[in-house]
Order: sequence, then C-alpha cells, then structure tokens
Amino acid sequence: RRVETTGDSHTQTGTELRASVESFLAYLAGYRRCSQATITAYEHDLRRFGEFLSRGRLSDDPREISTRTIQAFAISIGNLAPASINRTLNCLRSLFGFLERQGIVERNPVQGVGRPKVPLKLPSGPAIGDAQQLVEAARNPREKSMLLLLACCGLRRSELLNLDTGDIAADVS
Repeated sequence: RRVETTGDSHTQTGTELRASVESFLAYLAGYRRCSQATITAYEHDLRRFGEFLSRGRLSDDPREISTRTIQAFAISIGNLAPASINRTLNCLRSLFGFLERQGIVERNPVQGVGRPKVPLKLPSGPAIGDAQQLVEAARNPREKSMLLLLACCGLRRSELLNLDTGDIAADVS
C-alpha cells in the first residue's frame, strides 16, 4: 500500500492488488472455509490477472480497474476452455465483490462482462463390451438385474436405489 502523508493525516492513495488479494484469500480460507483446491485455483487465476496488468503496464490499484480492463483480460485468456474462463471471471467477480463490501471499490467491474457458453456434455455410459463383462461378473441375480437396469435403461445410481417393485410394470406384453 502506498500512503501519502499530508501534515498529520495519512490517506490511502493506492491499495495494491496484491494486498487486496491476500486479504481476499484469507477471507476465503477463514470466513468462507473454501477448500484448499478452490483457494489454489483462485491464487492461480489472480496471479494470471496480476501478470496481465503488469504486461500491459496497467494500474494494479483495484479502484482504477475498469470493466474494459476485465474484458481485455477475458479476451487475453480466450485460449482457455470456456469453463476455465468462467471460473477465472467468477474469481474476479468474488474478489471485487469482497472489495466492494470492504469499501475499497465503489462498484464491481466484472458485472456485465460477457462470458463464454460452456457446451453441455451428455453423460456417457460404458462401452457395450464393458457392460457385458460387468453383467457377466455379477455374483447373483439381484446384482445382475441392477447392472442391467443401469446399463440398458440408463438409470442413475440414485434412481436405481430408490426403485420400488411398484415402479415396475407387471404386464410387459
């Protein structure tokens, strides 16, 4: 932090991003009780953002970081997967939301920044040969029935476990 001295009063003129990030990460670990994996991912994302600011010779004062700066950063990481870009932007949104609540910034510059769409993946099942091997390896008719329901009907594990005999049609003709 840079502190300017004018007479007897000290006023904060530039809160470095680094100090804000340290406070934010301590908040995530202590108050929000985020997992170590989340904190490590956020540290990585915030380091990447800091490097972007340095490379562009942009201010690291959070009060001077604009929506345009965030948009330029999002474009600069466009080679990442859409989910990674979204996680990074979520990290920055959380950081600036924290700084907004602390009274360091007046508004969150991440609000309104467009995000890439993450393609939805359809769940995939085992290959036919693998499913056949699983069914053949079943130790009893109950296990075999369960594996057939999972493999052939596409049931989820929770759906299988909550299945009642009344859910099965008695007449299948």
